[in-house]
Amino acid sequence: YCKNKDIKLVIGQVRSPHSNSGIFDFQYWSNANYLFSDEIEAAIIISGSFSSSEEIKKELQTHFQKPIVSIGLDYQLSNSYYIHAECNTSYNDVVSHLKEKHGCRKFAFMTARNVNSKESEERFNAFKMALEKNDLEYNENRVFHASFTSSTAITSLKERIKSKEDVDFDVILAANDLMALGCLSYLQEIGIAIPQDVKVIGFDETSHAANT
Repeated sequence: YCKNKDIKLVIGQVRSPHSNSGIFDFQYWSNANYLFSDEIEAAIIISGSFSSSEEIKKELQTHFQKPIVSIGLDYQLSNSYYIHAECNTSYNDVVSHLKEKHGCRKFAFMTARNVNSKESEERFNAFKMALEKNDLEYNENRVFHASFTSSTAITSLKERIKSKEDVDFDVILAANDLMALGCLSYLQEIGIAIPQDVKVIGFDETSHAANT
């Protein structure tokens, strides 16, 4: 969108404020030093991916007084606006399609509850509503929890599914594409044919999904 327009777009991958959980995570938040500089006139924040809305809100209140568009969360700041993705229709369409066109009846779901994400919770609730609308059973034993990453999805499945015989679902939906790719990888590793035995569905239409 910015190409050939009088707009300079700077992209910073910042993760949660001051995160130091990994060896190199300190580098992510250092990008914010530039985003908070006088060079920047406005900011678009992918807020739904942050684990704590209050944590990032505090940083914005302290360091950023310019216009903010938040994608995912409403920070309720005087200088901020937000865009909220409605996912109920999407999940209903997916569940209905899988039921009617592919005969799926046993649905599993991979959440991102381990990072306390509001966006993940909304997608999980949309999934449950879709099951109800389509007269399908919700089974807590087919729900797994991860952290929006492929590796945590694999770990979550490994904790309860040790072999092909432990898989009692014919489709698994994940709250984002990276977790879906983790599910795909592990299920194939234990001998599950995708999509013949189990359908794997992500969310977000990322380049990772398109390239798989």
